[in-house]
Amino acid sequence: MTNGFFLIGLFVIWTCIHAIHAILATIGAAREAKKISSQFSSSYRAWLEKHGIQLSFLTLSLTSNRIPKYFRRIAFLSPRFWRLWFSAGVFVGCFLLFVGPILILYNVFLPVFAWITSVSASTDTSHGSGIDHSVYDAPSDGSSNEGVHRPQSYSRLEMYPLIPGINVPAEHTLVFVIVILVNSMFHEAGHGIAAALHDVYIENCGIFVQFIMPGAFVTLHSPQLNAIKAFQQLRIFCAGVWHNLILALGAMAFLYLLPVYKHNICCILKPTSANAVRYLTLLTVHVGIVVVSVHPQSPLHSSLNKQDIITAIDKDCTIKEISDLHKCLASTMGTRTTTTIEKCANTPDDVFTRFSETRKPENLGREELYLRTHKECHSADCAFHGRHHAFRGAQEGRCKLNDCGASYSCWNITAETNDMFVIEVNIAAKEPVLFFGPPDELLMSIQVSNFVPLGRASLTAPLSIQIFLHYLVTLSPALAILNACPCWLLDGAYITKALLELLFPQPIYDEALVEKLRKWTLHVTAALLCTLVVVSFARILQ
Repeated sequence: MTNGFFLIGLFVIWTCIHAIHAILATIGAAREAKKISSQFSSSYRAWLEKHGIQLSFLTLSLTSNRIPKYFRRIAFLSPRFWRLWFSAGVFVGCFLLFVGPILILYNVFLPVFAWITSVSASTDTSHGSGIDHSVYDAPSDGSSNEGVHRPQSYSRLEMYPLIPGINVPAEHTLVFVIVILVNSMFHEAGHGIAAALHDVYIENCGIFVQFIMPGAFVTLHSPQLNAIKAFQQLRIFCAGVWHNLILALGAMAFLYLLPVYKHNICCILKPTSANAVRYLTLLTVHVGIVVVSVHPQSPLHSSLNKQDIITAIDKDCTIKEISDLHKCLASTMGTRTTTTIEKCANTPDDVFTRFSETRKPENLGREELYLRTHKECHSADCAFHGRHHAFRGAQEGRCKLNDCGASYSCWNITAETNDMFVIEVNIAAKEPVLFFGPPDELLMSIQVSNFVPLGRASLTAPLSIQIFLHYLVTLSPALAILNACPCWLLDGAYITKALLELLFPQPIYDEALVEKLRKWTLHVTAALLCTLVVVSFARILQ
């Protein structure tokens, strides 16, 4: 529903932009037809031309003739360095030229291999012992077997389209768009600097927004570009994908160096005065993970709060960073062999059972769990939130974990399905929070960060930076590989042309045969890429 409103909002914005532009242009045209002076209309058109603004269907572009001179200045700061720099990019670009089609071919036939494997596995199961191990055996990767809705997972070599709201979280849409724009600008800057290095005239450059996706472009003077040597052309054509990979490496280095681990302090903002000591902003790492937000529909919403620091799972599995949380939950699931759970709690001689409707006290949801205690409590019953139902009433008749006693006893819990677990989440300086349900539901219910604030530090800023860098590390190499593919309209088409001219120079080799080889290469790769797009969308929508 949120994605639908978002798309409707985009269409409304674009409709308003086109309507305003059409009204202003129509008023000017009508006045000119009647030979009535229209200073406003002419000023509007002049303003658009002065700033290089062009508007077409769902596309807004901004063109500039000033930026090329900056490319030229950068190129001639150290021409020798840039020649070596872009020469290294040639080898990388040519390597990706062959890697891209191999990955596309692998991804096109991957569903076929998966289908053959599934058919073979089902055949083996039908001739087996009849025991469904998917129910009784916990998976080694920590994923539950049933009853949990999870995002579709992919292997590292799979290529698939990223669609905000489907396989990209909707709340990451803005970060996703910014990363695409940064990649595109860095990519085109590589082309511009390489072209300026070889005295190829840059006609114009700019940025654009097409519906929601941004981009950048550099327009080169074709006669000059075709007149230079083949290796020089390769420097220009490979510069974009080379810069995408450099951007990914830079983001990866910054991502790993983001927390400066010396003294576990990653960010210090010094106070400007003695009275400002209380505003000292510190972010520390390796002391646990901090809760940034909890989903309002989650049963944990009434138990976990912002800035709660999760230090362990089930007491014995220490958590210092987010990866430890996944490992702890995977370890919990990996040791599960039956639907019976044994858990220690600080309630003496109690049996943890599901509450029956005939004995149900007030203010308990249907899916909440019930604990009968023999010690005096706020009431005769102690309970905590289970799944799907958050407590909406007052706190009368309910008690916290420490209200039931200080000693420990064993809970014998029989879960209804194999993916149900009782998980004790240990919080710094607070009582543990108990969760009953699939571990994946716990992960999807909370948003956490490695950066624990020690003052008035922002919870979301470090997390946003991490998300931005993660998308740079993920998308930049993917865009480089895709752009280097020998396919029409991509950089790989121009790289293929220049590489064939370098490897098969005229008049030693027949120009017609070389051109036929180039076209067939582009046609075949384009067909494979189109097939991959269709297969990928089919898998996403499945």
